[in-house]
Formats: sequence, C-alpha cells, structure tokens
Amino acid sequence: MNSLSTKIADLFLDGDGATQKNPPSAILNLYDRRFVVDFREHSYLYKTLGPWDPATDHEVLDFLPNHDLEQFGSTYDPDSYISNEQWTVIEKEAFLHNRCLQFYNSETKAYDALQSLQGIDIPIIYAGVQLQTDASCTGSNTHFILIHGLLLESIDGFSLHDLEINASEESWQEICEEGIAIINKINNHNVINEDVRLDNVLVHQSRVSVGNEQRIVYKVILINFAMAWVRDCLKDRPTDEDWTIWKCGKDEEGALGCVIQG
Repeated sequence: MNSLSTKIADLFLDGDGATQKNPPSAILNLYDRRFVVDFREHSYLYKTLGPWDPATDHEVLDFLPNHDLEQFGSTYDPDSYISNEQWTVIEKEAFLHNRCLQFYNSETKAYDALQSLQGIDIPIIYAGVQLQTDASCTGSNTHFILIHGLLLESIDGFSLHDLEINASEESWQEICEEGIAIINKINNHNVINEDVRLDNVLVHQSRVSVGNEQRIVYKVILINFAMAWVRDCLKDRPTDEDWTIWKCGKDEEGALGCVIQG
C-alpha cells in the first residue's frame, strides 16, 4: 500500500455546507489518475496502463508541460487514444491525467446544471477541492500535480444492483420507475449521462409513521456524472433535433428498465 503526503491547495465552498455548525456527512470524490483502479484493471480503454508506478511520476511531470496534449486525450474520443500500443508508459499516464480532468469538469458542469435537483434526486455538492501532492513542485509543473475533487453529500443507501436483497419485491417496480423519472428530469435539464448503471443508482431507506403503523419508504438518488454532457456547455451546441436524436440513442433508461423486466 502506498502512503501519500498531500495538502489542500484550494477549497471552493458552495451552498450552505460552509455555514452549518453541524454539516451533514460528506464524501470527497477525487479525480486522481494514480488510483482509478477500476479503469486501470478492467476498462478496455485504460487497462493497458497497468498499476500506477510512483517511480514514473517525475517523468510524467516533466513530460506534460512540454507536449501537445491534444494527442493525449484533451479532446473527448473514447475509442482511440489508449489503444495506441506504441505509446510509452509516460504518454499513457498523460492520457489518463487528461481523462481524469475531463471527468472532473464534466461532473462539475452537470451538478451546476442540476442545481434544482440537488438534495432531492442527486447529492448536494458542497465544495470543489484541489490537492497538491508534491510540495516541491513549482513553476509551470504545478498545474499538473493538482488533484481535483468534489466534496459531495454522502448518501446512506444501497445500490440498485442490490435491490433484490434490500427491498421487498412489491416495491421493486415503484423504485425503478422513480429512477426512470429522475433520469427524465435530468434530461429535461439538458443533461445526458452516459454512465447510468445499477451501481450509480442509490436507494435510501427510511421509516415513517402512518397512523399507528411504521412504513418503509424508499427514495432513489442518482450519482456519478463524470461522463455526463451538458448541452449548453458543448462547444458546438446541438440543435433541438440533434440533441433529441443523441438523447434517444443513449438509452439511459435501459439499465433500470431491465431490472423491472427481470
């Protein structure tokens, strides 16, 4: 296990999280190329990178400011760059650095566009964070050793993947239909999420009193917008027709619909 020494470079507070005496529990979601284990081990786009090697980091920091990063994933093309087996390990790390930054920017824009749904259908975003992992790094390289993150509301619940073992069968359809309704709300805010899957749909369970009875109530919350697209933030804003065609082609409801059918 690697031990890291870090310091918070910047904390950008947003909303009421900064003023509450007893703020709610929160999680810090970091977009750090070194520890995106799922990508490095399982994703066909990233698995050729292998585990992070601390010995290469200074080489990466020397490489990044001195090269045209467009060829290493600064623009979004999910099917090309990482498959280039001619790249060195340093070039592949440059690719993942840019991809993590793209994930951070996408999620930040999505939460901004979905402000009215925060705390209801999606988590609240409390702050943006920058961590500096190498205090000795100065000058033009500083930008590349900053790790971006978001401080988000922590949701107490189970994922839709575990619906069968956490909720009664008679509640399944209602839960999944609520999830589909939230997806449609998000779409109505001109946001398309390409990562709608069971693990990114959480279900919070609570008990309420109805007369003399205690009733279990479920609330669906969608998380993870790192692969979301905000229409108004795209360089070439799609027309209504193009946006509708694109949205229909993503089948965001499919992951939830299959649970209902299954």
